[in-house]
Amino acid sequence: MGAKEILIAMNGSGLNLSLVGESIRVSPPEKLTDEFRAMIREHKTVLLEFLREPPPPSLPKTAHEFFAVFGKWPWNFSAAKPHPGRKWLKPEFVDRVFFHWCPECGRWGAAGRNFNPTRGKLGEWYCEKHFPKT
Repeated sequence: MGAKEILIAMNGSGLNLSLVGESIRVSPPEKLTDEFRAMIREHKTVLLEFLREPPPPSLPKTAHEFFAVFGKWPWNFSAAKPHPGRKWLKPEFVDRVFFHWCPECGRWGAAGRNFNPTRGKLGEWYCEKHFPKT
């Protein structure tokens, strides 16, 4: 089983994996079963590489691609919590609602820059923790 399949299985059970230094954080921790814990331990190296690397072409860049991979819409997961699949999503309008996620962690990108929708520029959006200081 590869990292993508593990993430899909865990997301289907309501679990999110995120990278914290060289550790994998699972949220919510109370949903982590012994089976998933063993799977994370067995495949930790592959999961760490997957969470660290830029997305291969098969990872979702739009909400519809996200749904095809994870079986849920990106907004069906808590926006306040990191999600490794959402960090690759580009800002977009879906049914007249503008969605923008932090490219560092996948949380809701509340602070943006370079946003000019009349010129087709949807900007870059970050959570409070990851907004660039410069």
